[in-house]
Amino acid sequence: METNELLIQIAFWAYVLLDGVAVTLAAIPFLHMLQLESYQGPMYLKWVRKHLGQWSGPFLAGVAGFLLRIAGQFFPGGFGTLLWRGGDVIFTGMMLAFGIMALKNQKKAKKPLRYTARVKRLLVPVFLLAL
Repeated sequence: METNELLIQIAFWAYVLLDGVAVTLAAIPFLHMLQLESYQGPMYLKWVRKHLGQWSGPFLAGVAGFLLRIAGQFFPGGFGTLLWRGGDVIFTGMMLAFGIMALKNQKKAKKPLRYTARVKRLLVPVFLLAL
């Protein structure tokens, strides 16, 4: 394997790991609310419906990244690749921003997120699915 190919592979896998970390960080406030609602689905969904603004940002970031990826399929050549990669970078950047904001807000919470075994078991699939 050439040096350039090796560097490309390293950069790709570093980006994939960064994406997984970004999505996992962005999921922390939602896991926190799930924990506060005693892991009961109906109570958590009631909270989600009541607080649309808190989850609409990560949702819209995912939609924007997805739409740019789809748009990249319809344009040949470099522009399509730019749209495809741009969608990835925008998604990862926004998820990272949401995750950093979540970590800052977590310190202000009345009842902080406790990293119990259940929370850890929930964070692992979030990370793996983000890859």
